[in-house]
Amino acid sequence: MRLKEYLEQQKAGSTNDGILVLLRSRYLQDFCLAWRNADVEFKGDKSYKKPSLERCWQQCQYDLESISQVAGVPYSRSAQIFEQAKGLSLIYPDGSLNQNALRVLNQMAQQEIRRLTE
Repeated sequence: MRLKEYLEQQKAGSTNDGILVLLRSRYLQDFCLAWRNADVEFKGDKSYKKPSLERCWQQCQYDLESISQVAGVPYSRSAQIFEQAKGLSLIYPDGSLNQNALRVLNQMAQQEIRRLTE
């Protein structure tokens, strides 16, 4: 199976497990938004008999320092936050976000905009 296909299956089965943690951590929120807008390269055309998310991440290239700067996250904490976002399946190696996390972040942004414009 190609990694791209495997990753799509994993994304389709995403859960809300990491959402509560996301809601409690401003750094995690900012990191996820920066990840979505980052220059992430995923080489998902490779095929494996037993694909895994770890193999998908091995085919992912990104600049953690740049992402942490965009997110406003101290670089000293960015590796930890990256691993947390990855482990909670909030971010994916193709540069996308968990769809439930994206909905929550969009709702938070809309609420903040309403609050500021009232």
